[in-house]
Amino acid sequence: MALAQTTPTANTATTTPTTPTTPDGNGWHRHHDSVLTADERAQLEKARQQVFASDPALKTEQEGLFQQFKALRSQGSTATDADKTALKGQFKAYETKMRAAELAVDSTLAPIFAKLDAAHQNGRHSQ
Repeated sequence: MALAQTTPTANTATTTPTTPTTPDGNGWHRHHDSVLTADERAQLEKARQQVFASDPALKTEQEGLFQQFKALRSQGSTATDADKTALKGQFKAYETKMRAAELAVDSTLAPIFAKLDAAHQNGRHSQ
């Protein structure tokens, strides 16, 4: 499933892990380690925390999506493709909302998002 975490690549050894963004510390954005510099990760995390402080509902939504992901993952092979696709759509909608909110807080994040998008397109990590 595309929502699963990726296995670290060789180039992650020279980076510092990001602060987990999920309640249980698994982190959804671990793939940032292989693409972004430490300063870029810190800038992105600062904006994310500012967004959460100004709109706690986004943090609640993120936690709810993560719980849904854990529940779906716990179903193993009994989870339907339709359920997986629906949750993936919800994640993408949330990510779009978060990106807009983060850009509203810090417009200089645009090149960082472009870098992440390019990495997705080039297969450096899964979506």
